[in-house]
Amino acid sequence: MDAVSNVRGLAHVAELLKANDRYLIVPHVQPDPDAFGSTLGFALLLKQLGKTAVVFSDEPLPASCAFLAAYHPVIHELPADAQDWKLIFLDGGERHRQLKTVRDWPTWMNLDHHMDNGQYAE
Repeated sequence: MDAVSNVRGLAHVAELLKANDRYLIVPHVQPDPDAFGSTLGFALLLKQLGKTAVVFSDEPLPASCAFLAAYHPVIHELPADAQDWKLIFLDGGERHRQLKTVRDWPTWMNLDHHMDNGQYAE
């Protein structure tokens, strides 16, 4: 394990992702192209692995990100059974940057490039 991770590397992340089938993927509050790009790209990766991946945001898609919606839809209402899905938070190292709608839910995985990552995910 490295200083900012509680996993044993990319092989471990792949192992964890293979073990589940439904993922709710969310960007940080006031999402920017970095957040939406990584979120939508990750959803596409999971779909290629045969998984169900939904990108959720309770905030409007910024104009700077509108072109990204052509690659994968962004939903603004949660599926009825969303709390049964694995929540993946991208591009936000601290829980206070998570969308309010899901902030109190257990975060299964937090993939982030910021050095101040709080490591609060399972």
